[in-house]
Amino acid sequence: MKKETVTLNDGNTMPVIGLGTSQLKGTQAKEVVARALKIGYRLIDTAVMYNNARQIGEAIKSSDVNRNELFIVTKLMPSQIPHGVTERLQDHLKELQLEYVDLLLIHWPPMDGNRIDMWQGLEGAQKQGLCRSIGVSNYDIEYLDEMLEEGTVRPAVNQIEFNPFVNQNQLFRYCLRRNIAVMAYSPLTRAHDLSYPLLERIAENHHKSTAQVLLRWSIATGAIPIPKATSAEHLQENWDAQMFNLTDSELDSLDHLVEYHYDRAEFLE
Repeated sequence: MKKETVTLNDGNTMPVIGLGTSQLKGTQAKEVVARALKIGYRLIDTAVMYNNARQIGEAIKSSDVNRNELFIVTKLMPSQIPHGVTERLQDHLKELQLEYVDLLLIHWPPMDGNRIDMWQGLEGAQKQGLCRSIGVSNYDIEYLDEMLEEGTVRPAVNQIEFNPFVNQNQLFRYCLRRNIAVMAYSPLTRAHDLSYPLLERIAENHHKSTAQVLLRWSIATGAIPIPKATSAEHLQENWDAQMFNLTDSELDSLDHLVEYHYDRAEFLE
């Protein structure tokens, strides 16, 4: 299967689907990433706060995948930026056993008004070749406006919670208009809504799972989903979401699911 990619605003390309690794720890983290790489995943998302960089690095090193085929994403916490960004990223790279990451994000916006200095720290890391692209996570329109006005480099990505049940459409459209790619965490609604009747009807039409319908919607909409999975079955199922298309009417009906809300867990991916 030809791998689908999206081109970021800095010219770098990234896969249209990846693997999220939050809550993966120890041996499981290594085994899941190794399995995902064998299936064909090339985008792996992690973060300093996940505490699984060493295991992910071991899985990458033991695989037969060339480094230039991979797209590794990581996130630094605001407390580690701006003054310690280079040092902390270098420590993180040692854990990953990599010379650079493909995308470095600020995990969430700080509330102390130090956002531009933080962004300049990432710009510095990019200039040093420690990361290919830079971006943010959990940033709203106000903070993105601030960065676009005062920063030197436009964020390549904003990683946010995004699926048909989460009302982030205004933010999503804002990012697309400004050529900022949206990476979608929790694209499967943390399994809260996989049995929703509309999803089940669409899944039945295509002989697919409801999880695959959600992932295909994300890709068709223009987001880059990073679903989590641990079993070989679910890893393969998520990967295979690239192999079919939804109709325009199905996409439209899924677009309107935002009118239905669930209580989201209050933690950051």
